[in-house]
Amino acid sequence: MQKYFLHKDGRQVGPYTKEDLAQIRITRDTMLWFDGLVDWQEAGTIEELADLFRNQPPPFIPKNDTPPPHRDPQEKPRDMGKKNAGLLKKSSLIYAAIGVVVIGMVAFILNENQKAKASELQERLKTQQEQIEQQRNQQQALEDAQQRAEEERIAAEERQKQYDKVNRRYAIAVNNLKEAQIKLDKIQEFHFLRTFSEKEAQIENQLKVVESWENEVDRLKNELSQF
Repeated sequence: MQKYFLHKDGRQVGPYTKEDLAQIRITRDTMLWFDGLVDWQEAGTIEELADLFRNQPPPFIPKNDTPPPHRDPQEKPRDMGKKNAGLLKKSSLIYAAIGVVVIGMVAFILNENQKAKASELQERLKTQQEQIEQQRNQQQALEDAQQRAEEERIAAEERQKQYDKVNRRYAIAVNNLKEAQIKLDKIQEFHFLRTFSEKEAQIENQLKVVESWENEVDRLKNELSQF
């Protein structure tokens, strides 16, 4: 819808619609301007406003009065039109600059939000990877501990077997040493039908047996002390 500006009483007013102009009852010589005009013009010269003046008489000029000297009413409105055009152009540039700034700010905010989301996602992935790595290390540590425990159990069983084996041999050696000592005591007793030299030979042989079992007992005892 077309908007009209009026120049009235030395100042610019408006904008008005055509219906507004009909209500305020402008005259044919009212100076106005609208988008599309180069200069301000009298309302009576504008074709689309002709129906506003059908019931209005023409301006009255007394016959005896000398018409006022013709002056160019367009001079000042022309300057105002140029000024308004400049203001409109300046306003358009300002609005364009504001639009560019707003678009830039929106783009910046969206970019920052995108960066924040990407950073948050990376941090979340990093945290998940650290948790997975920690769980993996804990699982590996548990498996290593179980393996060491199993190896220690097997080694302990093996040591126990070796200990039991040596301990049985030690018990046998101790028992054999006792029997050899008992036999030595019997040999040292008096027997009929045995010469002195026979007795001495038997005692000497039995002493060797006793000494042999004593050495075996001492060796096995030392071996048991290593467990």
